[in-house]
Amino acid sequence: MAKCGQKPSLEAWQTHILHVANLYANRSYSAWHFEYYPQEANRIYEDWLTLSGLDIRRDKSVDDLAHESRLLEKQRADWAMLVKFKSRPIEFLKGVIAHDGPILFFVDDQICSMAKRLVQARAGLKDIDGFFDMLKHLDRRSKFLWADPLYATGSETWLDPLIRLWHRRDQWRRPLEDWRPKSHNRERQFASLLRHLMADYYVPSFMDAVWLRNDKGSARYRDAWVYVGRGKNLRTAKALPMALSKKAAHQALSAPEELTFEHALKWAHMQTFNLRPRAIAGMLGSRWGADFDEGTFWDSVIRFLAVNPMISPDKISPMVDFIYAQKFEGPVLLIDGDEILRDDPPHAGFSMRGREGQALLDKIEDWHRELGRNETRRGKGRKAMDATYCKSGWSPVQFTEKLNEDEIANWRFVEILTESDLHADGRKMRHCIYSYHPRVAAGMCSVWSLQAVREGGPHHGSLKRHLTVEVSSNGRINEARGFANKLPEGRPKMLLKQWAEKNRLSFAPYVFL
Repeated sequence: MAKCGQKPSLEAWQTHILHVANLYANRSYSAWHFEYYPQEANRIYEDWLTLSGLDIRRDKSVDDLAHESRLLEKQRADWAMLVKFKSRPIEFLKGVIAHDGPILFFVDDQICSMAKRLVQARAGLKDIDGFFDMLKHLDRRSKFLWADPLYATGSETWLDPLIRLWHRRDQWRRPLEDWRPKSHNRERQFASLLRHLMADYYVPSFMDAVWLRNDKGSARYRDAWVYVGRGKNLRTAKALPMALSKKAAHQALSAPEELTFEHALKWAHMQTFNLRPRAIAGMLGSRWGADFDEGTFWDSVIRFLAVNPMISPDKISPMVDFIYAQKFEGPVLLIDGDEILRDDPPHAGFSMRGREGQALLDKIEDWHRELGRNETRRGKGRKAMDATYCKSGWSPVQFTEKLNEDEIANWRFVEILTESDLHADGRKMRHCIYSYHPRVAAGMCSVWSLQAVREGGPHHGSLKRHLTVEVSSNGRINEARGFANKLPEGRPKMLLKQWAEKNRLSFAPYVFL
């Protein structure tokens, strides 16, 4: 029997660390692995000590290790929640908080303490007890706390925007306890909470989604939200991605709430040109929708569309791609990771002055045919240099449709992972998806093909392409086109929505316009 304070042997010490690391990290570390690569197991062990409120030191006794082992066994009933917290923190917090009528309390003091340390480490919060009091109050009053947000952002839960609100509590205009939601809709409840805490004046609804974003620039957009909420003009807010005229700033107050912050500013800018709604949607859905350079030139493109209202909206995105290829982007010479080396653009002096609508559309058709005939990049010797793309991670879902008693159609979304397949898809579908090659290679987006393969019957084995879909790296479907740039309709449109739902992808508001 070990004496009180007896030091453990080196083998017992290593066995104890491996035991904790295996359970906490939910993986298996062997003694060989620990001997040659001890850093990771030690780091996991120290992480567990921190969460459990135990000392990190190397002079522990046999009794200390036994106490840690007993504590670990006691925690195992709740360990699944702790592991789940790392990927979905809201699920863990739901397991920590229990409901008993109007009273909200934490089930276990130790688990509550762990939850607070986890959130504190994740968000860098100082007054963690106050933040948990905020969660308790919101759980009593609202429906959105445990729900997933519907905004097209990178946020999966409402925890992150609430953390951002808590960081700005010195800017709150009213006490949290005075907030009473007037709606049962969870998005409206969150919008009401924002305005109760942060605003004295009207703030457009499209700006609310910046609280759910964590991308570059979103913090400055939240500053703009507070700035407008104090009664200031959006036009004079700092760090806007584009300058707004007085008329555009006024138009922005009525921008559709489903637009992103950046698209709402562009929407307001195009409103000042009296551009028709579907043409505005076409411009926002094009590559220009995410580009804030060369504003003066693109104003000439907007004027061109305003004086040529008969140009079909589905021709606008190909027109924008054509302009980029002529004026701004030369042929690709080299792609190295995120670095893209290009030759000089073929027509750097390209201008919209004196352009006639149908003549420009004819040039675009000629450009598409040239892309399809481009054997320089797709010749026999090109196969050895065929560029490959990284997988996006979205699931390639398959759907089955029964056509008759003897024949079925297997609908599937196939990710395009090579340059040659991207070229072939653009040639067979008669659109310019091949011009997206640099963006796909750089990981900015992925391209998917909706295909139907028949089984049985006279057309057994035949394959037909129905849609080409561009998905940005943040999970937003920006474009979906059929043969010759037709918009999705019928069954392909329905399957696209089902695929997006299964992968938790969002739609840009102009995809089907």
